[in-house]
Parts: sequence; structure tokens; C-alpha cells
Amino acid sequence: MLVGSRRNGKSRLLSGLLGSTLLLGPFYFSPLFAADTEESASTSEIVVTAQKREQRLQDVPVPVSVLTAATLTSNNQLLIRDYAASVPGLQISPAPSSGGQQEVAIRGITAGFNGNPTVGITIDDVPVGSSISYLGNVVPDIDPSNLERVEVLRGPQGTLYGASSMGGLVKFVLKEPSTSSFSGRIQADGNVVNNGSGAGYGVRGSVNVPVTDTFAFIASAFGRHDPGYIDNVVSHKDGVNKGNAFGGLISGLWKPSDNFSAKVNVFYQDLKADGAYEVDFPDAAYPNTLGLKDLQQNYIPGLGGYRRKAQLYSLTLNGKVGAVTLTSVTAYNIIDFRNTLDYTYSLGGFFASNYGAGGVEILNTGQTKKFTQELRAAASIGRHIDVLIGGFYNRERGILTQDFSSVDPTTGTTVQNGVAHAPLPVNVTEFAGFADLTVHLTDQFNVQFGGRESHIKVDKPSSVFTGPLVGGSARQPALNSSANAFTYLVTPQLNLSRNLMIYARFASGYRAGGPNNSLPPSSPLYNPAIPTQYKPDKTYNYEVGVKGSLFDRLISYDASLYYIDWKSIQVNVEDPISTGTYTTGGGSAKSEGVELSVQARPVTGMTLGGWLSYGKAVLTQGFPTDSQTYGVKGDRLPYSSRFSGSVSLDQDVPLSDSLTGFGGATVAYQGKRYGTFIATPARPIYPGFTKVDLRIGVRTAHWSANFYVNNVTDKRGILGGGDGEAQPYAFIVTQPRTFGISVARTF
Repeated sequence: MLVGSRRNGKSRLLSGLLGSTLLLGPFYFSPLFAADTEESASTSEIVVTAQKREQRLQDVPVPVSVLTAATLTSNNQLLIRDYAASVPGLQISPAPSSGGQQEVAIRGITAGFNGNPTVGITIDDVPVGSSISYLGNVVPDIDPSNLERVEVLRGPQGTLYGASSMGGLVKFVLKEPSTSSFSGRIQADGNVVNNGSGAGYGVRGSVNVPVTDTFAFIASAFGRHDPGYIDNVVSHKDGVNKGNAFGGLISGLWKPSDNFSAKVNVFYQDLKADGAYEVDFPDAAYPNTLGLKDLQQNYIPGLGGYRRKAQLYSLTLNGKVGAVTLTSVTAYNIIDFRNTLDYTYSLGGFFASNYGAGGVEILNTGQTKKFTQELRAAASIGRHIDVLIGGFYNRERGILTQDFSSVDPTTGTTVQNGVAHAPLPVNVTEFAGFADLTVHLTDQFNVQFGGRESHIKVDKPSSVFTGPLVGGSARQPALNSSANAFTYLVTPQLNLSRNLMIYARFASGYRAGGPNNSLPPSSPLYNPAIPTQYKPDKTYNYEVGVKGSLFDRLISYDASLYYIDWKSIQVNVEDPISTGTYTTGGGSAKSEGVELSVQARPVTGMTLGGWLSYGKAVLTQGFPTDSQTYGVKGDRLPYSSRFSGSVSLDQDVPLSDSLTGFGGATVAYQGKRYGTFIATPARPIYPGFTKVDLRIGVRTAHWSANFYVNNVTDKRGILGGGDGEAQPYAFIVTQPRTFGISVARTF
């Protein structure tokens, strides 16, 4: 890859944190329930599919956060970075000059944008997106109108979910058809943003139609306009980051008997932004930023926009043969992205000297097509053993194409096309077999054992780069790699009562390896010491947790104490002979901490909830001295904060027999973080910040109106950017103060 996915230059815990758990418990609040103030659900009533079967959240021996679609839509939390602060340990770090890409990390398990993904992304149990880093960290921002909920699983999930889930999993659960009754919902939204160039608006609708007693379908659709609030001082245009999105879902369910069902999903979403979301901070070290004001950028006109499309087609079959339940999930998903980047700061001088103009435009077009098939069988052997066995197949085809052009830096007019054209294809094939065995030793105590063996093959077909930047023509040879990865799970679980469970969790996760770029042996710069491939790296999780409720579920709580060991981190190092780079395993890290949550309903109509997290994610062994990035023992992993938390208060007030008023507030704190690893110790620092959201409204049995103010104090919390980017002065910040209203009708 030439440019685009950033290449940088050059237990003592248990005793201490257990004490912290006892001290902090009363002040720790949960995001699991702030998700929907219209419901009085508690942990024991929320149903999730975190372990690929329906379970009460209370019974799942995994730390899981649940966000309902109803709250996300009513509070205008439409992108994953909007609601990341609702989940302990979840970090979303968008990258400037990346065209909408964003790094997702859980519990600090990431080394930045230079490696393969560390968090798995699924839509209805279907893994989506690429396993390979240079195809981009394109995480779909699914509009909540098509969702039932979002489940976030913290800690490695490799046994049930396979590659890329070494830090955790974000699971989007689509709306489910029902044969019980006809229902529907329609919602209209409007909002304005501080410094915005216009109003935002949107409409959403869904309908569930039971055609017969055995067949039903659900259809949902949305369209929205997101206002822009960042101004370009070169083009003199305001709100250049305005965008539009639309999409929908059609899902059909046929259930002719209790022993068989078939569900088909067709999902599509298209999101487009006209300009970059980044702002340039004035810095005397970069003269081109001097004079810039709040929410401004200094970019070539017309560059920075992006488009992301997501498609999913899936068929899920469930059947029961005797005592065995069989499940088949067949799916095909496509992720497309396109963006234009301004790399003038990095390459402008070279282009001015060689190609007629100093403005540098890079057009990235990428696509990942992914076919997956999973088969699994579940059964109970007597009263004491539950068994789940399965197999998984993944065939992924992707390509990233980069086109470099020389453009006029003040107008964006093209001076020379075809400075470089670089197609970068890749194919990934994965086979896996897994088993999960739960042994019920008593009515209260069971132990879960799991294992997964995966074989991953990565092929990079030969490709030809063209253009004067590469000397006219250059062929990249075909490359391939092949590796196995084994992951495991051991979870003892003690159910002291229906509403009190203690568990320990020993689990591992991994991400894909890949082939190394290498010159042919005939080349005078060939280095036989370079490994032909780099292997998957792994995480090992050691955790204890407790979930429970008190006083007839007036208080519910969830606490976990964890230690994650990350071995042989994938890092890029320099080849001293060719001066190129390759990837190898180097360095190690740990992530240790405590996550606590509580929900309380002290009086009728009031819900108090939130969460608090303390974590320490650091290198335990530094990177090799020839690494492209600098990191020594004790350096903090990118984007992770020591302390973060959120507290929310919601109150319902009866206004009449049919009308209820409601109001609430959420205060979220994100602690100081460090940016991605770079060539020197001087990494960017993102200061801690607090964000305040308010809401108030009324509802009846069928109508609701909600007025909200997000980011009340208009705080510029830094989410990503700085040194290590194409523009080291560019940052992505929280959306400015936003006023909005949503009106919904159910039927």
C-alpha cells in the first residue's frame, strides 16, 4: 500500500482492584438500562444472544452491554462514536485523512491503525468487513431504525466468533419479524448544530406484517440529512462535512412448526459525507494553520468527502431433529467505500517539483465481498450436559485501489492525473471447527468448556502499479500465507439464586496474520532473513465477575475484574537492505482493570444508572528497535484511558391518565488518552473531557415527542488525530452542541 492506511515513521492487580471494587461499587452505574427509559426492564428481563442462543442477560457469564434502538434514535445517537461513551471499555477513534475509517478497541486492545482489526463486527451473527488492515477499518454505522439492539461483548470472543474478536465484539441485532400481531412505527426528526450551516432532518419507519399464522415480514427504511459544522477556509464554504444517509431492511420469517423456521434478511445502507470531519488546530510549528479558528480546516476544495455502503443478504435456518437443534447461517455481505484525501502536507513539495502542482489528491476505492457459512448443532445429554458443535467457512475477496493526482492547492483543479495507480487485491479463506460443552455439576454450579481450531489462508494476487511515481510500471508479486489458530474458553459459573451469579472466565482470541511484501530472490535487494509471513497474534483473558439484583430488582449490578495478556503484537519493521517494511511479531502488552455497573429505581418513575471503568493497558515488552513505531515497556496502548464513566438520571412524571412526561440527563467522562504509536516518544495526547446530554418529552400509548440537547457545554473532546497522521495538526472532535426534536407514532 502506498498511502492511506497510515504508516508511521519511525498480578498484583487482584488484591488492589478487588478493594477498589468494594469501595467504588455504590458509585458505579450501568449503561445497560439507560438504553430505554420507556421500559422498566432490568438485567433479569433483558434477553441477549451473546453466546449464540437466547439467554437472560443475568445468566450470561460474559460482560455484555446492551443499547436499545429506541433510545439511540430518540437521542440522535446514529453513529457508533455517538454512543461509544455508553459502554465501559469501548473506544472509537476516527482517523483524520482516512475517509471515515475508525479504529474500534475494547479494553485498550489495539496498537493503532497499522494492524489487522482487534474487534469483531457482526450483523445478526454474520461477520462483516475485512480481516486485513489495508482494506480499511470500515465499521458500518447502522442506523438504529433497522436495529433491535446493539450488544457489546468485552474481552476475547475467539471461540464462538473467530478472527478479529481478540479484544471483544460489537454485535448489531436487526429487527425480528413476528407472527403475533401487526405493528409499526414512524418517526420524524429535526436538529441544529452549533456552527452548523443548516438544519438536519430525518424520517424513519417500520412495519411488521403477519401475513399468516406461519409467515410474517418486517420492513423498515430511513433517510436523513446530517448538518455540516466544519468550515473550509480555502474554499470559503461552511459546513463542508454535511452528509446524507438512507437505507432499509426487509426481513421475512417462515415458521410452519415449532420444529422449523427460516428467516431471510436483505439489508442495505448508504452513507455519504461531502467533506472531512476533521478540524485543524492552530500550531506555530505548522504555519498553514495560523489564523484558523474553531471548527475550521485548511484543505484543498472538494477533498475529504467519503461514501460507505453496506449490504447484507442472509438466510438462517433452524430445525429440530429429535433432541438436536440444527442451525444454518448462510450470508453474503459487501462493504464498499470511496474517499478523497488531501495529502499535500506530506507529499506537496515532491509533487510541486515533479508533477506541476503541489496539491496532492489520493482517491481510495475499496470493496470487500464476504461469503460465510456456519453450521451448528446443539443438544442436551441428560440433565447435566449441554453441547454445541459447529463449523465455519469464510471466503473474502477484497480490493483497494489508490489513484494519485496532482491538483491546484487553491482550487482543486486537476493538473496531472495518473501520477500513480495502485490496485491492491487480497483474498482470505478461513475454515474453523468449534465446540462448546457446559457441564452442570449441580443445579447451581456449571462449567463451560470451549475450543476452536481455525485455519486462515491469505492470498495477495500479483498486481501492477503504474504511473511516474512508481517509475512507469512496477509489478507486485503474488504473496500468500497460511496459519492455524486455536482458541479456548473455560468458564465456571455459580448461580447462588435466580438473581445472583458469580463467574470466572478464561478465554482467548486472535486476529489473522498475512503474507509479507517481498522482493524476488533474483533482486539484488532481496533479504532472505525476512519471514515470508506473519502469524496471528493472540490475547489471553483472565476474569472474574458478578451479576445480580436486590430488593425485587430495585437495584441491579454487574462487576468484572480482568487481566488480558497480549502476545507477539503485529508490528511493522524496516528491512535494512531494501529500506522497505515487513510485519512480524514483536512486543507484548497487558490490559487489566475493573468495570462496575449499577442501576437503581429508588422511587416510582425514577431510573438512576451508569458505569465506571478503571483500566491499565500498557506494553509489557517494547517494540523491536527496527520497528516503524517507538514503544517501550510501560507505554500506554493507543486510545485507552485509565478512568472513564457515565451517570444518567431519568424521571417519569404522570401528567394525566393518558399522558406521561419524562426528562433525564447523562454525564459521561472520558479520561486522558494517547494517540497511535509513532516513530518517536512524542505521541499525541488527548485530554480528558466531560460531555453532558439533556432530554425532556411527553408520551402517550401511541405518541411520543422528545426534545434533547447533546453536548450541552459545547465541549471539543478529541477523538483522534495528531502526530502520525498525514496532517499532524488535524483532529476529530466531538460534535458541537446539538439541539433536536423527534416525534414518533406507534400503531
